[in-house]
Amino acid sequence: MAISKQRILLVEDNDAMRDGVRDILELAGYDVMTAGDGDQALALMGTHTPDLIISDIMMPQMDGYQLYDSIRQNRAWNAVPFIFLTAKGERADVRMGKQLGADDYLTKPFDSEDLLVAVEGKLKRSRQLETFSVAAINDLKSSIVRTLSHEFRTPLTFIQGYSELLEMSGPGIDINSFQEFLRGIRRGSERLNRLVEDFLLLVRLETNQMEEAMLANQGEVSLADMVHNAARTRASQAAEAHITVSVTAEPGLIVRTNPVYATDILTRLLDNAIKFSRGRATQVWMRAFREGDTVRIDVVDHGVGMASGELPHLFNVLQQINRSQYEQQGAGLGLAIAHGLVQVLGGQMLVTSAEGVGSTFSLVLPLTNTGEA
Repeated sequence: MAISKQRILLVEDNDAMRDGVRDILELAGYDVMTAGDGDQALALMGTHTPDLIISDIMMPQMDGYQLYDSIRQNRAWNAVPFIFLTAKGERADVRMGKQLGADDYLTKPFDSEDLLVAVEGKLKRSRQLETFSVAAINDLKSSIVRTLSHEFRTPLTFIQGYSELLEMSGPGIDINSFQEFLRGIRRGSERLNRLVEDFLLLVRLETNQMEEAMLANQGEVSLADMVHNAARTRASQAAEAHITVSVTAEPGLIVRTNPVYATDILTRLLDNAIKFSRGRATQVWMRAFREGDTVRIDVVDHGVGMASGELPHLFNVLQQINRSQYEQQGAGLGLAIAHGLVQVLGGQMLVTSAEGVGSTFSLVLPLTNTGEA
């Protein structure tokens, strides 16, 4: 049984056919809008967005294919199910409708039950997708609130707490305490600054504002230098976690890339490896080597690892692996940013992981040359 008064837009230039299909749909409990051609249909949709569209193909002025294309170009209408209903039953016409992405294709003459089954099936699927989308959005909202409430509050707590201690201590504070309080304020401000910078970088990646700047500053870069620079950047973090970072790099390999952002990718992968090795392993490896016409940098850890079901979602924004257990993982932006940067640089990110065994993240870039004469 159809949900009461779901709205269907019927587009058909033949008056008798249009009236007949409308009667079938209205008797089944649907609210039906009708149009004689594509232009009229678009005008109606500007006033009332339907839950489903049924359209003939051969119509004057704007045919069904053109109507479909116009509707799909409008983001607000992109998810509305679309069924072609036409006398054209040749395979080429059916293929055309399916290539465009139409949800179904019914040919005249048709049985009324077939029409109603197709309509209800597409509406049911649309409702399921809508429910899923709402749930996904609610989950994302909860994740944002949960993550940001922790990630923003933690550095602010450092800054506020040490500032209050300075104020309470007054002019008689000893030099050691004074320096300790300043270090606490600096750590909090640096963490807060990194978080803000990461969010701004992610927005620039999502809005395609990074490509021109990244590609304009490319140059010939020694792979060994880049890998060692990344390791030095995370040296204090590794030492604090009692982890040794071992680096091996095949000599003489040269890549043409943006060295700032390529190194940023590696430091984010290394940061991830150190975080999830803490308390489980004492070593992380960075290996850079030639592989065919590419260079590959592996960042290997023997930390917590991931189940196979988590890998497809790994580069989603705010994606985190069991945050309640692994609180140290941060805001869930690092891997999403790294993946976005890799795509702009024309490289590839590979991941292998096993829960309880560890993970290997690989950055693959085109090889320029070996640096040899």
